[in-house]
Amino acid sequence: MASESASDGVTVWSRRTFLRNSAALPPLILGLFSAVVTISCAADSSSDDSSDSGDLSGSITANHGHTVTITEAQLAAGDAVTLTLTTGSGHTHTLELSAAQVQSINMGNSEAQTTNVDSTGHTHNVTFN
Repeated sequence: MASESASDGVTVWSRRTFLRNSAALPPLILGLFSAVVTISCAADSSSDDSSDSGDLSGSITANHGHTVTITEAQLAAGDAVTLTLTTGSGHTHTLELSAAQVQSINMGNSEAQTTNVDSTGHTHNVTFN
């Protein structure tokens, strides 16, 4: 094999040696690509049904069991909405979005809003994007 060792211990191959030794790389690269595609497809199949229906789930900070969804119909209407975060730890929250925020979300923009204070005295920030 035509290779040289550099002073820092790195092996330097000639072009011919590199090409001969890299002949095994295409199947390896193809195998890695297949693994990435398989993982991506598996991850996509486990997504919630809201992405298929046009409904959007909000991302909730300091979450302890809540979920919130704005429906495709609410987005299409573009009116102000009051959403209820599902029961988490025995309580719910409400989230008010203005018509401008709903329309912005419908256009694919990210919007964040703080929930109303609930009976436990705390709030959450909810982002739709």
